[in-house]
Amino acid sequence: MTDTILPTLTRVASLPSYQSQTDSEATLYVSIAGLIQEHLFYHPKAVIKAPKMSDIDAQSLAIIIEGAADGKTHFVDTLANEILANIKASTKEVKIAFSDADSAAFSGLLGGQLEAHEENPKMGVRGVTRFASDASTEQFALECEVIKKVIAATTASVQIVVPFVRNLSDAATIIDRLAIQGLPRGLNGLQVHFVCDVPAAALMADKLLQYFDGLIINVDTLTQFTLGVDKQNEALEHHFDPQNEAVLHLVGNAIQAANKANKPVLTTIDELAQNPRIQELLEQLTATEVVVTA
Repeated sequence: MTDTILPTLTRVASLPSYQSQTDSEATLYVSIAGLIQEHLFYHPKAVIKAPKMSDIDAQSLAIIIEGAADGKTHFVDTLANEILANIKASTKEVKIAFSDADSAAFSGLLGGQLEAHEENPKMGVRGVTRFASDASTEQFALECEVIKKVIAATTASVQIVVPFVRNLSDAATIIDRLAIQGLPRGLNGLQVHFVCDVPAAALMADKLLQYFDGLIINVDTLTQFTLGVDKQNEALEHHFDPQNEAVLHLVGNAIQAANKANKPVLTTIDELAQNPRIQELLEQLTATEVVVTA
């Protein structure tokens, strides 16, 4: 069983499926992976390279993209328009996260046979590793086009979020790739944030922040990788504990690094009320924003 893809459009503080420690509706957090799953239903590569599909799947894909000039246009316009429709007058910033889904999740979409099989998808080609690969260059370009279209159509500050940054090489690589796609960090104030999904990112947050403008702590995935636990595996479910000392240490280290660098932090976590030690830590370290799954 694969990870649940992060919620699609999260207004920090106001969407029904979330609660927050802030009353502001100024930030909209967007997961492109979630948008793909909820609004497109097809693998991005299906509109880049026509896959061998069953007649039923081919007909389904044709129906989905019907009316668009081509598949790529449908991909970009559908996702960008969905994001723009959720930007309110009160929205000051829009954080858009590139796809963080693993190969198993992508394989479940129409055209999913274009996804390479991996024995261990959770620890496989995802995040920067995916977008830096030759096989996914065009997929990355499509997601960049979505971001550029949103930037051009709103006065809100559109910011980029990069998931699964595993090391400093990832950081340098993604900043270069963004520049090649016409999204250089700093141009017209463009900010780029990274996600602490794995322990290495939290431990090296101070160094990674030299490449980025802020960070997001995904407590759910960070807990899984720290404890070596797949929370979707019922046999291991009782081992999943965001309040484990190791997880608390990593969360604290990442927040302190951001505070020292005077850069913003956004924390995403399931069920904050059931994790009082996490809540206490966030309050002590003055994490700026919290997104909480209800």
